[in-house]
Amino acid sequence: MYILFLIAIIPVILLLSYIYKKDVAPEPRSMLTRLFIDGCISILPVIFIELFLDELMPSDGITNSLVLFCITFLSVGIVEEGAKWLITYYKTYNNKEFNHPYDAIVYSVFVSLGFAMVENVLYVCGSGLEVGIMRALLSVPSHAVDAVLMGYFLGLSKREQFNHGKKEDLYLSLSVIIPAIIHTIFDYLIFMYVNTNMMLHVYHLIDFVIFIYILSFIIVNKVSKIKSNYDGSPEI
Repeated sequence: MYILFLIAIIPVILLLSYIYKKDVAPEPRSMLTRLFIDGCISILPVIFIELFLDELMPSDGITNSLVLFCITFLSVGIVEEGAKWLITYYKTYNNKEFNHPYDAIVYSVFVSLGFAMVENVLYVCGSGLEVGIMRALLSVPSHAVDAVLMGYFLGLSKREQFNHGKKEDLYLSLSVIIPAIIHTIFDYLIFMYVNTNMMLHVYHLIDFVIFIYILSFIIVNKVSKIKSNYDGSPEI
């Protein structure tokens, strides 16, 4: 059990370390710890909501692509990403520490990987080594990708706020909708494979995962290298 626990948390630790070390002016550790813990706790209401929605809209056995996609979006994608977004937004958006575009990515990743760690421990300790390896390669990084996209659009929204721009609400909306859609596509492809046993969906999943991993890597590297804060002062 101890080995399974380590397998469940190691990918989370590695991803958190990578994101944190890319920050030129690191955020307060106390703040990040609180965000991570809040992310861990958020899985509790999410579990109850998803169980309730699964009773209303079960996905088992559904092979109609549009129906399954909509069910996955409503019962998984928007629920999980919405919970993470609420924590990230209300805990950080008006915080004085949020003064650089990369900050939002750090905040959202810590919240998301707090959620992902608890979820991963539950899955891996309950299902074994093989599940742990698969989730280390797919599910945990996927949560991080969703968070990177959430943080990217939150950062754009904050920039609009600083500059009194007109797109703040647009970017705020995209900061939850885009991650929810990406999360939905990921789970939808898995559900389609489970329901149809067609390897084509696995190939599509692999292609999709490669795409979103590359995209998030590009975003992290690009945004972390921005030299100035929102007010024009240097990032130090």
